[in-house]
Order: sequence, then structure tokens, then C-alpha cells
Amino acid sequence: MTSSNMLYVLAIAAGLAVVWRLVAWLLRCLDEFYCRVRYFCSDVATGFRRWKKDRHRWRQRWGNRLAPLQRHLPVALFYLLCVLLLSALAPLLFVVFDQAMRGWMKAPFSIVTANMLVAAVAGLTTALFVSSLRDDRIKFAERVLDGLKADATTDTGVDADKVGFIPQPRLRHSETTYDYHNVREGSEKADEWMITLRQINSTNAGRYTIESLREQIEALERWHQQITDRIAACGSCCPAPAINAVCFISAKERFHALQDYKVFRNQIMDRGNAAYLALLNETYEDKFWDAIDENMQHARAQTTAGAAVQYADAIPGLECFWIEEGTTREDSLHLLIGNRKARAMLVRNRHVGTPLGTVSIEKLAEQILFRPLAGGELPHGAPPEPNHNRPPGLA
Repeated sequence: MTSSNMLYVLAIAAGLAVVWRLVAWLLRCLDEFYCRVRYFCSDVATGFRRWKKDRHRWRQRWGNRLAPLQRHLPVALFYLLCVLLLSALAPLLFVVFDQAMRGWMKAPFSIVTANMLVAAVAGLTTALFVSSLRDDRIKFAERVLDGLKADATTDTGVDADKVGFIPQPRLRHSETTYDYHNVREGSEKADEWMITLRQINSTNAGRYTIESLREQIEALERWHQQITDRIAACGSCCPAPAINAVCFISAKERFHALQDYKVFRNQIMDRGNAAYLALLNETYEDKFWDAIDENMQHARAQTTAGAAVQYADAIPGLECFWIEEGTTREDSLHLLIGNRKARAMLVRNRHVGTPLGTVSIEKLAEQILFRPLAGGELPHGAPPEPNHNRPPGLA
């Protein structure tokens, strides 16, 4: 091979290498551009979802405030009709009765009128005095009855923001690691964030792993800390959103179980409990429920008296008690006390079962009794310190 041919071959090889590098660089640029566009669209969609949630929450708050007015409006209209009728009949009755009394007593108009006015003033004064004596009790009874008749709502009064944890994607996982945008769906204006763990539809959607759950917990807490710091910096009196509950839902968005967030965090971050993976990666709803029921049975066996069976990998603290939306506070309180439950999940309806947030017996007691005792609104100060002294006789 001559030197000129060698130069041609080297030139062609160098050109191919340059073209390969250029194509690789263009592909990387396109891939980065695609990721940026996807993240931008994700942020726009997240902002739109937050706006819809805030608007829905605003409507719920005003609906809860107007609920007593809607219940009292028919009674108020009836009283108004009675007052208008009496106001129209009173002058006519007064004229007829005054003329009859003057004819019967043969007294001048002024004396009869004065006596009737004195009697009216005395009756009105007596009615006002008796009403003032019973005013506080009547208002307290009305507030309690309003609290009992009102529909049960979540502990915060509005639907909790649902922050869904997702399975680990099968492909392109390097792009989503440490960058779970779904945790940022929790609105800063929300009162509560509820973590939702949804069973997978199929194995093609990816699988839950301990690592991905840990990453999402860390991302969620970083986002929550940012909101907390921002609220503290601006001096706002509204607290950061509370994170109290973890909700297990089926692939059809039906409520199946509830767990305390602190317990869930300990089981994932500290213990790496693999029982969550066996539960959430189950594709059949019947088997999903059977696994939840089995975990609840195991937890019950370890907490009841007698010979306990130890299940090191059982999921502790699962509850499946729920209350349907539209149930009154009185009925909800009866259900909680009758079933010896401290809290329940409020669901959309028994056929769909979409979880809305938790209802606890403490908040029901506050809404029904303690707010009426406080005159309608509880003070915003800190709760009283608990009494740690010994009981009487043991001091």
C-alpha cells in the first residue's frame, strides 16, 4: 500500500471518528434537551395540580363555614315569616282591642293605651330577662347539636394532599434517582400531606425497592424542610403541612390500609423491611388484601397476651377501618367508640373507596365539645402542659 493510500485511509478513519464523536455529542445534547423539556413539563403540570388542589381546598373551607348557615337558614326563614305576619297583624289587633277596651271601661284613649304599653314593656322585659338567663346554655346546646349534625371531615377540615410514592422505573433510572418530582406535588398551602402507596398494575411499570422508597422519603423530607424554612423566614403563623399517615391503596385507587408515617419511616429507613415490597409488588387486588390482612394478624399475635408468635418481617401498625364521606360526626363517633378505634380513613364512597384523609376521635371530640366550650373557636396558643405528678395518695 502506497503512502498516498495510507493517507486516504487515515483521513477516512479520522473523518469517521469525528463524525462518530459529533453524532454522540448531538445525541447527548438531544437527550439533555429532552430531559429538560420533560422536567419543565413536569413542573408545569405539578404547578397546575397544586393550583387545582388549592382551589378545591378553598371551596371546602368555605363550604364547612357555611354548613351551619345552610342548616339554620330554613328555620330563620320560618321565624322571619312569623315576625312579618305578627308585625302586620299587631296594629290591626291593637286598634280593635283598644276601641273595645275604651268602650267597656269608658276610659279615655290615653289611659288604655298607656296600660297596654306598660303591659307590653313588662312582658318584653320579662322575656328578655328570662332569655338572658338561658342564653349561654342555649347557645352551647345549639353549637353542640350543630357539631353533631355536621358531616365528618378530615382532621384538618379539608381533603389531605395525596403524595404518591412510585415504583422504581425499569429504564432510565439514572435520570430519576434523587429527583422524584412526584413528592413536590404536596402544596405549601396544604394542612396535611398523606403518603399513598399504590400497588403496581403490572411488572412493566417497574417494581418497588427499598432504595427507591428511601430516596423518595429523603426527597419528601427535603421538600418539607424547604417549606418549613421558608415559612420560618417570612414569619408566617401558619404551620408547615403535617405528615401523619401512610395510605395503602389498590391499583384501582381503593383504600385498603392505613399506617402511621413515623412507623413507616422507621421500617423503611432503619430496618429496610422487605415485607413492603412483597405487599406493593403484588399485582392482584385480592392477594394484595390478603397480604394486608396477614400482616395485621401477625401484628395482633405479637401484641396480645399469651404465647406470642414473632414475625420479624411483619408490617406493624396497619389499620383498615374507614368511614364513608357524608357520615355525620355523631355517627362517626359512635362507629369509632363502638369498634374501639382511635382513627379512621374518610373515603369518597363505599363503591369507589378513594381515600380523603384521616378522622380521629380526638378531633371529633374537639369539633363537637371543646369548640362549643371555648365559645366557637379554640385559642391558637400552645396546649397546656401535661400533669406528670403522681396520683393523689401516692405523692
